[in-house]
Amino acid sequence: MTHHHSELEEPINPGFRKTITNFEADDAPQNHNQLHLVNGVIVPCMLHMMGILFFLRITWAVGVTGWVSTLGMFIVGESMALFTAMSLSALCTNGKMRAGGAYYMISRSLGPEFGGTMAVLFFTAYVVGSTFHISGVVELVVGTFFHDDSKWSIIIGTGILLVVTGVAMIGAESYGKINRFLWGGQLLTIWITFGFILFTKGGYKLAHGGEFTGISWATFKANLVPSTLSAASVKQVFSVIFPAMTGIMEGANLSGDLENPGRDLGRGTIMAVVASLSHYTVLFTLAALAFPHETLATHFTVFQDIAHTPYVALVGIVIVGFSSALGSFIGGARVLQALARDRVFPFLGCFGRGFGKGDEPRLAILLMYALCQGCLFIGGLSVIAPIMTNFFCLSYALVNLSAFVLRITGAPNYRPRFKACTWQVSLTGAALCCLIMFYIDWVKAVISLAVMGVIFLYLLYTTPRQEWGDISQSLLYHQVRKLLLKLDTDKNHPKYWRPSVLLYAPTPDTYPLVDFCNVLKKGGLYVVGTVYENDLRGDCDEFYTLENFWAYFIGHCNVKAFPMVSFAPSSMEGLHDMVATCGLGALRPNTIVLPLERARGREVSSSVEILHRLRGMAEAELPLVSVPLPSMLSDEEFCRMVNDVLVLQKNIVVAANYEKIQPHGTELTWAAMGEVRAHPELHTIDMVIVGHWDWNVEFSNYLSVILQYGYIIHRNKNWQGFTLRLLQILPDREEGENLEEEKKKLEELLEEVRVEATTVVRGVPQHVFDPYREREDFSVHVLPFDVLAAVVNPLLKELCPASEMILMKLPSPEEGKAGEYMKALRALVKDLPPMLLMNSSTHLPVITRYI
Repeated sequence: MTHHHSELEEPINPGFRKTITNFEADDAPQNHNQLHLVNGVIVPCMLHMMGILFFLRITWAVGVTGWVSTLGMFIVGESMALFTAMSLSALCTNGKMRAGGAYYMISRSLGPEFGGTMAVLFFTAYVVGSTFHISGVVELVVGTFFHDDSKWSIIIGTGILLVVTGVAMIGAESYGKINRFLWGGQLLTIWITFGFILFTKGGYKLAHGGEFTGISWATFKANLVPSTLSAASVKQVFSVIFPAMTGIMEGANLSGDLENPGRDLGRGTIMAVVASLSHYTVLFTLAALAFPHETLATHFTVFQDIAHTPYVALVGIVIVGFSSALGSFIGGARVLQALARDRVFPFLGCFGRGFGKGDEPRLAILLMYALCQGCLFIGGLSVIAPIMTNFFCLSYALVNLSAFVLRITGAPNYRPRFKACTWQVSLTGAALCCLIMFYIDWVKAVISLAVMGVIFLYLLYTTPRQEWGDISQSLLYHQVRKLLLKLDTDKNHPKYWRPSVLLYAPTPDTYPLVDFCNVLKKGGLYVVGTVYENDLRGDCDEFYTLENFWAYFIGHCNVKAFPMVSFAPSSMEGLHDMVATCGLGALRPNTIVLPLERARGREVSSSVEILHRLRGMAEAELPLVSVPLPSMLSDEEFCRMVNDVLVLQKNIVVAANYEKIQPHGTELTWAAMGEVRAHPELHTIDMVIVGHWDWNVEFSNYLSVILQYGYIIHRNKNWQGFTLRLLQILPDREEGENLEEEKKKLEELLEEVRVEATTVVRGVPQHVFDPYREREDFSVHVLPFDVLAAVVNPLLKELCPASEMILMKLPSPEEGKAGEYMKALRALVKDLPPMLLMNSSTHLPVITRYI
């Protein structure tokens, strides 16, 4: 079938098509730094992990809690670090890694909301962390050379910050070269101090108080578990030394500067964790062997005092403080640059710019400088320091969570080259991060989670759609598949019946039904379908575009529906395929809604015309796409479709005069849509019965369907102000007769099915049947459809002058009489309010009378 496009419409716009290039466009900078395993991963991680705490607090920790407790703390903390490093290794070896480090991995795994939240927390923690590292160096320098004269603190701090900023502005490659010398100096000062402890003869007093016994097993035994040990002291010490177990993301932050991040990042981080833990173990073991409990518990300077000169430790502290501040500076700037480039926060766009060979984030570095300088001036950051530590814990937890959910979903494309990370490892790492956070300070942990929650909710409602793919869809698929398999059609019971609707919407004129059927579904399945007519040969671009257009349209209608486009040679075949195959397992439509269309004047519609039917998009600039409309069903096809639906044991609903529907609750608009009724109680929803009824016969037929859907419509917030009525028209009773018995019977019916409605019973003037009495097929008890239409139509105009919706039975078409049937159907609905004509052949009722 060939479609003709109007002159004002263009052929298919590729903007509605999704291809693999949308998902994997390689927009990474072509030029970047070429850091390697040692200078790009191991060195930055070790410099940060073996920081100022190595020189000032680890020996104190042994004195307060003993060697055993300190070892236990490091086993717990470094296990968290090691498990997180293993999760990191799995993520970064599952494909190409780009700039952004942990933010890039989390955003591409858990989605932009989690990734953006982590980036904000990480950046904030790095700003405060850089200030702390600089402040630690300043405090030591001022105390050593300026006799604690505080006026020098801001001057020296600003000078160090300017040097850090200058090195960062030059680039990550220079940072890597400088770090190698700093790392050498760090290790040299540490090993020199170890040498002094091992080879200095014991038995002398330290310069700042305390005693050095030399290597002694008696001293070690006394330091194993001191008598002053308590749960409170363990908690206090752990909260102080835990930052020494962080810093594992320093290499990940340079992912965009590594020559081969997939190869080097994971193994380098694990090597740094193992090397740092080894140095810490040697340090606190030597401290337990060589210093008495009282000395370690009351003096922070034993590391400096054991050397022949205090400058050995001073040099080490300055090196690690400067390097940690520099690493935090560059890491925070790289994360901000990646976040800005992803447009998660559009107002950060300018910070995504890169400069020079290494794509350096110089604008982000300047922002880091301004914020750190402000923190130096403000001071008093110790209050929020634990919250910053919690931010790191939350970031590590998200890395573990990413690896965990990717593993348990069993996605075939998750096949990292690093095989040692199982889902148990990732889950344990995430759990340890959260447990440590709450153990240290549960109040600050709650505050940290609240901050994270606020940022996440903001991004959830503001982040533009990204084409990265996130794990939420894989998780949902995994769970929905399991639940669908448990959904058993044999266990369906009328008590728990709910409507599941398939609406056929061939033209924009039927879109009021898209809104209305959102009311009918009542928590059930809702599918909006159309047909693309083609002979299944040749280019299918138009079909794919139409499919994506419908997904876009339904997604913006504020309806909870699934779009479906059937590909078939004719509209009848396509509709038949939809009715027969729509759904999965037990989740299938049980009600088919067909619009009773009027004559059309065209075969093609414009996407702009359709999308402008959405509220708020009337002035929007939209891509122009020609949307081919399926051909209109002939009378024979329409009747055959009605009968086929009944053969398939589904409910059939023919919607007529739908363009007059007034109440609305979605983003759709249409010409006849009016304002809210001033007096809704004067308007009605009418359920109509023609003739007598037997509940035992009609219980599982049309009557239960009419009552159920009338109740559902009336329960909707946009329709509940109207009056629900049950009308009975009796052709064999004269108008004006006493029909109280029939009315009482209706009231008993409503009572039994628990539907609140008013009742009206009406006879028919018998003279209206005079022209038809000579016909062979005429019976006042079972009226032929054309007679019913001629008689009931004027009665409904009289009885339902303010009706918003009329529900009544749809007669079944007779074989070979499609023309007469459709003529009678159109005569029945002519000039009436919106109507739903219903029938059913289901073997189960849709309404219940018993508990």
